[in-house]
Amino acid sequence: MIRAVSKEQIAYAAGLIDGEGCVTVYNLPGDRGIIAKVQVNLTMSAPLIKLQEWFGGDLCVCDPTHGQKKLQWAWRIQGKIPVTEFLNAIFPYLLIKQEQALLVLLACSTITKKGNFSSGRAVISEEIIQVRKDLVEECKLQKRMNA
Repeated sequence: MIRAVSKEQIAYAAGLIDGEGCVTVYNLPGDRGIIAKVQVNLTMSAPLIKLQEWFGGDLCVCDPTHGQKKLQWAWRIQGKIPVTEFLNAIFPYLLIKQEQALLVLLACSTITKKGNFSSGRAVISEEIIQVRKDLVEECKLQKRMNA
């Protein structure tokens, strides 16, 4: 849940997402559903600590990758409700990743607790599965275009 934050803090978060963030949705194996995620990796922790204070989420230290010598910090939120709340808050301030955010929000709108249940999990219609796959692919394309 988003805490009481100012417009300036929301705009700052949008800038971090536009510049260094990842806004994505991906399919779980076997058509079991989708996961929406927003993540920022930096070599300094202070901006990410602020994101966690303002918007919740997880903060962790990552081992260096791809020949990097510095540790990286990662802040992320995932799941329908936290991602939807966060993206709706920062959406008006996004410049680069607004299209990706829209795709993730559309994908999140297909996630529901309602539906037919079989073997303890929701049965998702083929139409929704295809819509989700299309949104995931479009999100990947947008990500490559903005890289």
